[in-house]
Formats: sequence, C-alpha cells, structure tokens
Amino acid sequence: MNLPVSHSKYKRVTHRKNNMIFREATIQDIKQMQVVRNAVKENMLSDPALVPDADVETYITKRGKGWVCTIGDSVVGFAIADLVDHNIWALFVNPDVEARGIGKQLHDLMMNWYFEQTNETVWLSTSPGTRAETFYRKQGWVETGVYGKGEIKFEMKKESWVLIRKIEEQIKFVQTSLYFCSESFNEIWHLTQTPETQEEYSIVSGRPFEFYGVALQYCFIMEYTKLLESKKGSESNHVSSLTKLNEVTRKFLGESFEETYSENVKELETIRSSELYDRLKTLRNKKFGHSDSHEINNPFKIEGFKGDEILKMKHQVEKLLELFNGMLGKVKGASYFLHGDDRTANFIRFHAVYKKYYFDNFMDAWSKGYHAE
Repeated sequence: MNLPVSHSKYKRVTHRKNNMIFREATIQDIKQMQVVRNAVKENMLSDPALVPDADVETYITKRGKGWVCTIGDSVVGFAIADLVDHNIWALFVNPDVEARGIGKQLHDLMMNWYFEQTNETVWLSTSPGTRAETFYRKQGWVETGVYGKGEIKFEMKKESWVLIRKIEEQIKFVQTSLYFCSESFNEIWHLTQTPETQEEYSIVSGRPFEFYGVALQYCFIMEYTKLLESKKGSESNHVSSLTKLNEVTRKFLGESFEETYSENVKELETIRSSELYDRLKTLRNKKFGHSDSHEINNPFKIEGFKGDEILKMKHQVEKLLELFNGMLGKVKGASYFLHGDDRTANFIRFHAVYKKYYFDNFMDAWSKGYHAE
C-alpha cells in the first residue's frame, strides 16, 4: 500500500556510483542543498531569500520527495519532485562536478519514483538557450509552451517515460554486444593480419594464441548473432537485437523516424541474407550454442575464418555500428565510438623479435640466467 507522502515512512534507498552516493534527501541536507542551488551558473535566483529553507522542507517532506548526491560529506547535487502541482520543483548540480552523470542519475531516480506514485503528466520549466534545456530535451521531455517570464515549459507523460526507460535499457544491451563483437573482431583481425614473418606466424600459431583464437571466434559469433536476431519475441527476449531497438525507436519517435526505420530494415535484411551470416548462425546453432549432429560440427576441429570472410566481417561490423549510431543519435543525440586497440599486434611483432634474438643468442642468454628453472 502506498503511504501518503506526508507520512515520510518510505524506506531509505541508497545508490552508489563510483565515489558518489545517491540517496533520499533529509531535513539535515537542506543547508547544503541551498549552497548547490546558489552556486549554479544558469537558472539563478535573483534573490536567495525567494526559496527559504522552510519551503525546501515542505517540498521534501509533505508535497513530494527529494534526492541528493553526495561526495564525501558534501552534497553536490539534488532533485525534488512535487506531487501536489505535478511538477519537477528542482534539479541542480554543483558546477564543479558537472559532466559526471550526476544530473542524469538524480533525474531518473526522481522520475521513476514520481510515476510510481501517480499517472499524472509531470511538467517543469527552464530558461531557453541553457544546458538545462539541452539536457531535458535529451531525456525525452516535450516542449509544450512558455511559462512565467519567457521560460520553456516541458512535459513528460507516464507512457513516454516507460518507453524511454525501455529504449535506454535496450541501448545498453545493444551497446554491450557491439563492444564485445567489435573487440573480438579487432583481436581476430590482428591475429590474422599482423604476421608477416615466420617468427610472427610462430607466435600466433602456438599457445596461448591458438586457444585465444578459439575464444575470440566464440565471442564474436555469439555477439554478432545477438545483434542480428530478427525474432521480436517478448520484451525480455533478444534484448541485444538491432531489429528490436529499431522497432522501439520507431514507436517512440513516430513519423519522424519512419524513413530511417525502413532503411534500417533493408540494411539488416541484407546482412541476414549474406552467406557469412548464414555460416556464422549455423556455427552458433549447431556447434557453439548447441552440439548437434551436423556437418559443420566436427568435434575434433574448429576452423578459423578465411581471408575473404574476415574482410566481410569487418564491413558488417562497421555497418552494425553505423545503424546503432543512427538510432542513438535520433533518440539521445549521441554517438558511440569504438577505438581500435593495436596492442596485440605490437605484442606479436615485439615478441617475435625477442624470441628470435633469444634463440640466436641462446647460450649467452642461458649463461646469464635468462631461462626458466
């Protein structure tokens, strides 16, 4: 049973993020909350006396609830939701700790709680041309008019917030699969494309790289096929599917996404109709994901990828990242970049040189103690 807000008997919930702690605000936090409020560079109060401590206390104990972020003993950000006027009464972060995700975390805690209490649309206002305006737009708030002295009025409906949370959750899963798919391919690329000398081939053909290559193949196939899963299923199924993310994004953005949606469908179908996809999905279904009686499932052999397959894999991984960024840009106004890591290539080159030098100078090295006991 939901208790009236004025009873203040909700369980105190604490969330940790690195060295930051997010928790419900108490009366003892008000002095520090006021310090944060008066430290901001945007949406500043013309007179701090306009928001006395008594008002803050009323809003966090009777009208709604507040949350704070602390680092050490200091409050560095806070948010307050008002159930009486169905309004976001405050969301401020100390400028000294901006760009750490504090505002986003406070915002999400507050919004989740608000819509657990009511189905009423919530609104807020902020000055135009500010970072706050950009922030709220990225969180999915919809501009509905002008409030007060020229401030922009934003609104959020419950169904919109539920859909936003669903999209954000799915973006995390797709992003994770893209990371592992890309990283495993990057390593496969270095293992197959780096060796140019006999010594380098010797390095990648023996332990530990021989088994490492099998693990990379397994990882790549699993994540690649997750991203290309076409079955929609229930909400809890295929959460890393780009097709599913495309569907949810279409539902959220409506007509403005229709053209991009259709292009994404064609691009994904093109990849799924390729010989490479057919082979990798068969490997997943018949060899790696299951152990079926099938010609591809030779129990004594795991074939590596061929040269032309590797080039096709490179093209498809780049295309999957492009499709994801297209959706991410439309929903969040952001991009996801994967930086190539060439440390494995350097390791192969350097250790081939070290190994050759060691064997060319074996007796001298042995006499100087460079050998295993």
